[in-house]
Amino acid sequence: MNKVIYTVYDGNGNVSELISANDGAIAGHYEYNPFGKTIAVIGSLAEENVFCFPTKYADEETKLIYYGYRYYSPELGRWLSRDPIGEEGSYGLFSFVENSPLLGVDPLGKEFLLIEDTKNKPKIIIVAGEKWLQYGETTLNSVKYDLAVRISSDPKCTCGWGLRLDSLKVIVRAWWVAGNKKVRQHEYLHIHDYSAITHDQLQLYLKSFSKDCMTEPQAWCSKGALDQYAGNLFTELANMTTAIWDLRMYPDRKDLQEEHEKHKRNYRYYKISLQQRLSYCATLTDDD
Repeated sequence: MNKVIYTVYDGNGNVSELISANDGAIAGHYEYNPFGKTIAVIGSLAEENVFCFPTKYADEETKLIYYGYRYYSPELGRWLSRDPIGEEGSYGLFSFVENSPLLGVDPLGKEFLLIEDTKNKPKIIIVAGEKWLQYGETTLNSVKYDLAVRISSDPKCTCGWGLRLDSLKVIVRAWWVAGNKKVRQHEYLHIHDYSAITHDQLQLYLKSFSKDCMTEPQAWCSKGALDQYAGNLFTELANMTTAIWDLRMYPDRKDLQEEHEKHKRNYRYYKISLQQRLSYCATLTDDD
């Protein structure tokens, strides 16, 4: 008897579940690593489905995925043939979405498109390049997060309090000269660094405080310190990293050297200030 099956997709458009229309049961479940290699296949019909990552046809014998313009190997994490549009798409003619599969997609196998906005990822705004502009620029528009003081759910926490990261929003804005492949590739590096540092690394850092057991004064004090310094700390770390890429591209520009030194000083200031404040918070008791 033929069965009617519905597909469910994850945030990047990959098939994550097969749902039976008859009883709503999960007939297939899939999990992938960032480059599309299948790491979990569960369910009675999971093996029969050939459209998984990212809803493209996957050959059962070769394990290759056909995108329309070329074949992709999730085992290797790269294309098997050159980019059909050449270096206009990327200097990495065989690289899969600039080696940044969490930040973008390639619908047909010939053009990398950034994911502009998702619920749990940084928002990236690409401004159309104007030919009269000389270079390009990537800026960090905003880093906003919400830390909550909460009663600890850990029964081993006798102090009773902790912190929870409720939200984190990052907006990165970028533009580059239309048709200038070298500058486009350079700005992609900036987009990656800003997203990785101010979103991914900052998120891990803030979430690490959810494991700490604190008194209520310690929790409120730590929240204040993190609200005041953590966002600036990781912003300056990202600025410092992107400044290094700029210096590699334009080593003779003194203004870039001064910019790098400025971000380095700011980073040290926020790092020391945050460490000192958190050390003070750790000394507080319920009586403070």
